[in-house]
Amino acid sequence: MKNFERIEKYLFGTMDAAEQSNFENELATDAVLAAEFQVQKAEHRAMDLLLQQDLKSQMAAWKSEQAEQTTTARTVPMMQVSHRSNWMRLAAAASVLLVLGFFWLIRPNAQGVFDEYSGTLRGNLSDAPEVLRPAEELVGQEKYADALAILEKINDPDWDESVRVLRGECQFRLKNYAAAAAILEPIVKNPVGSDNLRKAEFLLLYTYWGAGNSTAGKALKEKILATPNHPFAAAAEEVKL
Repeated sequence: MKNFERIEKYLFGTMDAAEQSNFENELATDAVLAAEFQVQKAEHRAMDLLLQQDLKSQMAAWKSEQAEQTTTARTVPMMQVSHRSNWMRLAAAASVLLVLGFFWLIRPNAQGVFDEYSGTLRGNLSDAPEVLRPAEELVGQEKYADALAILEKINDPDWDESVRVLRGECQFRLKNYAAAAAILEPIVKNPVGSDNLRKAEFLLLYTYWGAGNSTAGKALKEKILATPNHPFAAAAEEVKL
């Protein structure tokens, strides 16, 4: 997400007073930022719960081990007992890391799943119209801001809608979800060509997913799945809202 690092700083309490005040003011006025904040806050809460559950089980193990130490202290050298305690703590820390790592591994997200279908979106670079090819090349190199700079200068009515679709993709990739939606929504509502319409629907759906806009996202997902032979139906199925 565009604001991921800032939200993390806020949630971990590492912002200074002025930065925190500015961030909270933005939260009150920026709907996209607020949606991203709620998603990250929920993720933090989920991880906290997993951590608490794991620590509870580890505490039970430590208490059991402590009781065992008490009964065996007369026969087991103190250094050996200390080593066993250290290994228990290391094992507990490792298990917590595994739990958190597994959580992030299985969690689907718009940017990650999008990669599986982005090739279908643009097709072969050789098939791209000449006017779009420089921007397409930059997108392929993940230089989205540079691609946007080129696209903003294109003034060709024959390719206007294609330019807007690619701009929407760049904004999505930069996690500028509000900007992406502002570009893509008019195309979905008043399309010029069916090919660009399908692409815009796909991009807009993933934009809604990234922004945490469940209401609009679910409605668009249903529309895509109800469209016969929609080229991005499989991609829509992957969306978790």
